[in-house]
Amino acid sequence: MRGTGRHCDVAPTGLGLGIGKGMLPCDTDCAMDKSRYDPERHRRRSIRKPDWDYTGPGRYFVTICSFGRELIFGEVEESTVRLNEIGQIVEQAWLEIAVANPRVQLDAHIVMPNHVHGIIVVPATGWSRTSMNPTLQPHGPASGSLGTMIGRFKRVATLRANDLPNVGISTLWHRGYHDRIIPDDHALDRARAYIRNNPANWLRDPEHPRHAHRRASNR
Repeated sequence: MRGTGRHCDVAPTGLGLGIGKGMLPCDTDCAMDKSRYDPERHRRRSIRKPDWDYTGPGRYFVTICSFGRELIFGEVEESTVRLNEIGQIVEQAWLEIAVANPRVQLDAHIVMPNHVHGIIVVPATGWSRTSMNPTLQPHGPASGSLGTMIGRFKRVATLRANDLPNVGISTLWHRGYHDRIIPDDHALDRARAYIRNNPANWLRDPEHPRHAHRRASNR
């Protein structure tokens, strides 16, 4: 997969994730300040928390979009996601993140028609640097890091999708991904609620095709 993740950190001051009206679109980056996240003011700014160890313990809200936001994973009917074969492959690949990384716990997730939201937890209990086996790579994120987990997920899903009959997808995913550090249990509850309610709120989702003109006007 090309590129590395685009990262968004959350100020650990009880601001929560800014999830809801200010949910981060996949082609934008965010920066949190003392005010509530404003998607109009915080577009196109790439910030990765400089002192954060992405191979260490943490809770992350991750968003990954399909290439061009094509609706290739399924559709939403009556507030329920109906996954097609590719969507089912994507969901299975997501669940296998914890298989490939036994120290990792997967919390809530949802595969939407053109994107995936999920919560990845690296628990502090029992964690050690050797348990995640982080090593520096010549290019890209360290092994055992969040970026490596997402990169593997994207590769596995793409390879399996291309094994389907009459499917020839050279690029399944939008470049990179977005994450927010979940600072506390309150923010975790908000992230879970956002994921749980995502299908019901699909028409208002920033990734819905009807909002493409807004994304283009803010580039």
